[in-house]
Amino acid sequence: MLEKVLIGFLAFLVVILLYLAWRRRRDDKGTIQLSGAAIDELMKAMLNNIKAGRISDIAGMVSNVLKEYLACEKILFLKYYRAHLEVNFMHGLLNPQREKLRLKVTPDLQNKLKAFNRIADINELSPVLPDANLKYLQNLGLGYYFPVYLRDNLYGLYFVKTNLSLNNPSLQFLSTALAFSLSTAYHIVVQEQQLKKYEDRVQKLMADHGKKSHPKTAPSREVIRLLKIKNSRQLIPELMATLRKECEFSKLAFYVQSDASDESIISACWNIDADSDRTLKENYVNLAENIETDRIFSLDELSKSEKGFVNQIRKLKDNELKYLTAINWGGKKKAILAWNGQMAVEDVTARLKCFSAEAIPLMENAVQFEKVEEMCHTDGLTGLHNFRYFQKRMYEEFMRAQRYKRNLALLIFDIDDLKLVNDKYGHLAGDALLKSFGQILSDSVRSIDVVSRYGGDEFCLIMPEANRQKAGFFMERIREKIASNQVESHSLWGEEKYSVSIGAAVYPIDANTVENLINSADMALLKAKSEGRNCSKLYTSEMERKE
Repeated sequence: MLEKVLIGFLAFLVVILLYLAWRRRRDDKGTIQLSGAAIDELMKAMLNNIKAGRISDIAGMVSNVLKEYLACEKILFLKYYRAHLEVNFMHGLLNPQREKLRLKVTPDLQNKLKAFNRIADINELSPVLPDANLKYLQNLGLGYYFPVYLRDNLYGLYFVKTNLSLNNPSLQFLSTALAFSLSTAYHIVVQEQQLKKYEDRVQKLMADHGKKSHPKTAPSREVIRLLKIKNSRQLIPELMATLRKECEFSKLAFYVQSDASDESIISACWNIDADSDRTLKENYVNLAENIETDRIFSLDELSKSEKGFVNQIRKLKDNELKYLTAINWGGKKKAILAWNGQMAVEDVTARLKCFSAEAIPLMENAVQFEKVEEMCHTDGLTGLHNFRYFQKRMYEEFMRAQRYKRNLALLIFDIDDLKLVNDKYGHLAGDALLKSFGQILSDSVRSIDVVSRYGGDEFCLIMPEANRQKAGFFMERIREKIASNQVESHSLWGEEKYSVSIGAAVYPIDANTVENLINSADMALLKAKSEGRNCSKLYTSEMERKE
């Protein structure tokens, strides 16, 4: 599965690479001088390496692009290993002293590379590298550097020598794209290794369980089935069904805090009335803080205690629940379990201990897998869905609209003159503006809408069951909100306001395929930008691209 994720993600990078090259050539009148043949060769090389999916292939592609298209006479790649950066690849360097190229990753160097923005002069590392190491790198003729860094993970550091200036858009653009491609590949491999570790751990537990299993405990084949479930919200009800059978519960209620940013409560109930479910869910935090872990309490006992939730416990008791406990659920999380059953408390305690030993690795496995999937579907800058996720959902929503004969609106947003913000205030200001707009857009949509970053300064919004009237109304509301004083100015770009141009198209009136719908929305966006920007347009047939 992860191999498919890697393949899909790198394929997405190819599309983004070619798209951005085209956009920059269009917007900047051909500033990036990449020939059509060079782009074709680059695409072919990336696609061939994507099929293999190996780090060595992707790293080789990166080095080839640096040599062939960015004229790098010398290349040095230092790979991160045990708090040091060590030589992993060299080109154009004759017998250098490897020990002088071994760099200790100090907190200062880590922070410098983490805050990295674009390929930079090697002299910028002078505050964080020992003088001897820096001078040796300079004596080798290496002039520029860029790290292979993703989120909080450093994977390596490139040093190169090229005659291209730092202001060359080809150098800036391709070095950033290549570093991101390689860092993503490293990151997914690390996650894959982590998943393998968890799966090995579960397999060991299964083997141990098979040797000393109780006649009524879950058979190994059941654990294997659960191991295949990679979604934590789907896994929890399956785990509870297994526990209910093992412990012969007549009633069961389970609650735990999710790993999602909203910290919502995940629950799984069997034969529990709505009043008890509501009481347990509303008092989960209080119970988790006050109930001792791995000790089973009778509700009779708790109802006579001096704890602050006696009234709630009495409610549960009235609804025929008899026992309650808190169990560790991985990390610092606690799960609350309430039930009724005839099995002796001592037997339930023993089975809960065995259950926890099997369930926690299964949950960790599912949560880790979810994090990998989230990374592949999330834009690193804005936190919104990325282009890959947009494509996936676009096809799903289009098929749904076709099946049920409903409207589907697609809106494309372009931040006007983002390049001017970057040139005047720096790329940090441009990034802050992108995040600000992404947040405003995300806060303004319905729960069924899908907001994605399309690439560069463009965002997309999929609006199921929205006709032309609804799409037009929404476009104008967002455009006016951005252009008016309702949006607070950001300190990074001063008091200046910004605006957006928006284009939209609606299925089935404006298009009958996904590709046509995207093209129609894009044509409407181009029309909005051509009429002075800070404008929104719905697609009409007059906007069709003229060949």
